[in-house]
Amino acid sequence: MTLRVLIIGTSHAAALRLAWRDHAADWPALTLTFAALQGDVADLRLTGPQLVARDDDARARLLQVSGQDQFDVTRFDVIALCGGTASGFHALRLYNLARCAALPSAARPLDQGLSLLSTDCFVTAMTGLIRSASALPLLRALAAVTPARLFAIPHPGLSADALRGSKQHVGFARMSRNGDAPALSDLLQQATRRAYDGIATPILAPDAVRVDGFFTHRRFRRGATRLGADDDVAQPGDDLLHGNADYGRHILTALAAHI
Repeated sequence: MTLRVLIIGTSHAAALRLAWRDHAADWPALTLTFAALQGDVADLRLTGPQLVARDDDARARLLQVSGQDQFDVTRFDVIALCGGTASGFHALRLYNLARCAALPSAARPLDQGLSLLSTDCFVTAMTGLIRSASALPLLRALAAVTPARLFAIPHPGLSADALRGSKQHVGFARMSRNGDAPALSDLLQQATRRAYDGIATPILAPDAVRVDGFFTHRRFRRGATRLGADDDVAQPGDDLLHGNADYGRHILTALAAHI
């Protein structure tokens, strides 16, 4: 008997879906169904046990990508959400405002305008940022209507290519130069566990895909595709946010191990 798994997601679902298409034999105990759409998981809602789109526009996007426009969540043993979840951007948003003793740079004089927080306060603040994202309301709604085990898959860490002078991501490069990347990654993982505690189990990216703890190795970004009916359109060359099928394979393996 195989376990029925529903993956609910947005653009990051493409990596998981390609991994499942090409390597389903890696996980013989699982059968995966995808409820994915371009946009945000806030575009989805529950009507009783049915996962549906919030409006006609979202319904068209869900149908175009997933081939159906409603999913009975009570028919699945496991549900994993991979959109609107914890992200390195939550960590950087707080890092731009504050430091804590767990960060190596806190031992040096702080830049003007930065606050010094206790480590617990820092993690608590980051937990609040993660909880304010769109995943948690949907996870809570799912918990109310289905006995399925719930999982939250954080967004991939920013590609290490961002450290090669990306003007759009200078804050991440500054954080790395400060020597704070591994420690900030640990704090983000703590906050992620707290954010979903009692509701869903987070599937954290394994060490094999990470660089300096915080970033995703560039080989797991190159060749990433856009979410679509066939997931066959390449992401732009300057996209640093999405993982490829090999990244998805690592995440599905981690999910299967937890299951």
